[in-house]
Amino acid sequence: MRQLGERLRRRREELGLSLDDVQARTKIRKKYLRALEEGQWEVMPGEVYLKGFLRAYAECVGLDARAILKEYEERAEASTPANEVVPPSRPARFARRWVVVAVVAVLLAAILLVVRPWSSAREEQQPAVPGEPGGQPAEPPTAPGEEPGPAPEQPAEPPAPPPRVIREDLGPTDVTYVAYAPQLILKLTWQGRCWVRVLADGERVMERTLEPPEVRVFTARSELLLRVGNPAVLHLEICGVDIGPVSTGGVPMNVRVVRREP
Repeated sequence: MRQLGERLRRRREELGLSLDDVQARTKIRKKYLRALEEGQWEVMPGEVYLKGFLRAYAECVGLDARAILKEYEERAEASTPANEVVPPSRPARFARRWVVVAVVAVLLAAILLVVRPWSSAREEQQPAVPGEPGGQPAEPPTAPGEEPGPAPEQPAEPPAPPPRVIREDLGPTDVTYVAYAPQLILKLTWQGRCWVRVLADGERVMERTLEPPEVRVFTARSELLLRVGNPAVLHLEICGVDIGPVSTGGVPMNVRVVRREP
């Protein structure tokens, strides 16, 4: 995976581009671009976002996006053996915690064996004065060899909710999709000849007539605006959610895709 990221980095440097330049063109946050170059796939918010970032980065620096995605899938499949078994981490943590608790219990028991006879002798020599305030009675110490129960496990952090998309029809030729996701990714698939103009965060990124079976992926921080000449042949996928065609008719439409925090 590092070799794939190294190829992206070398190509970017050959073009004289910085990560800030690529971020401005692709609308992908710089921390994700750096993770792509360093092969740190675990930083990505999900598989759908990873593939979308790879495609957008490759197109930005003039590489074959399909070849990059195919190489990624082959390397990912080769790096994960089918019979690989990941040992569970919880029992190991539980066992280590049990050992620590047992050692502490033994030390406390040894200290009590030394302190209690001396404390009892002092109590016999100095009887308590009636009416004198005293402290709360101490809990009985742990007997030697007795091991206390393990500390309760901390509740796991809840997983992030999956992306969801809500459609709002504003009129016969205007529609808005609200995507609740950490990153705005739009995948367009042409099933027929169609003219499309795309603006990402107010900047025009494409305006042309495309033929099937062409596929394009666009990213933005907050908003994507589309003007579609033939919406019935344009298939949408927003943040991994399959939307389908914008409309069944052939009347040109305005499509707005906005991002909200999940």
